[in-house]
Amino acid sequence: MTTTVEQPSKTSQNKQPKQSKKVDEDKLDVVRNILFGEQVKQTEQRRMELERLLEISICSLRDETEEKFDNVSQELSSLAHLLTDETKSRQSKFLQTHSRLNHLSDQLSQLETKTQKEQAQLQDQMVNESNKATQYINRVNEELSVKLDHAVTQLRHEKADRKAIASLLSGVAKQLLESDERS
Repeated sequence: MTTTVEQPSKTSQNKQPKQSKKVDEDKLDVVRNILFGEQVKQTEQRRMELERLLEISICSLRDETEEKFDNVSQELSSLAHLLTDETKSRQSKFLQTHSRLNHLSDQLSQLETKTQKEQAQLQDQMVNESNKATQYINRVNEELSVKLDHAVTQLRHEKADRKAIASLLSGVAKQLLESDERS
């Protein structure tokens, strides 16, 4: 038996209403549901579990991240506080050192001024003592020169007296010789 199935012509297919297409699609969905329904349910349950696990993981990760961020923020705050304290301490020490250096510099300037004054006074004293010593030496020199001149003059006089004595003695000796010869 040969049956010829009459295939609807393209024009008749195109003329099929939209409703029948919808019905066909619904029937196709029912067939798919029957064939693949259990797999789709399992896949859908797995997808929902994975979404739930993903949400839990994301929440857990968010909590951990916030906790770590809070810890890091606290550590940074603590370090900033320590750095601020250290900076204040160093600034204080720097100011103390600077103040002490200024004080020592002032003392050094005062000592230098005092030293210069005392050196000037010492030089003045040395000049005065040198002048006094020079005057004393000049006076002693003059006195000695006067005494020496006096001694030289006295020696000359004494020498002259010696000549006179020598000539007197010479005259006496001649007279004695003459008297010895006469006798």
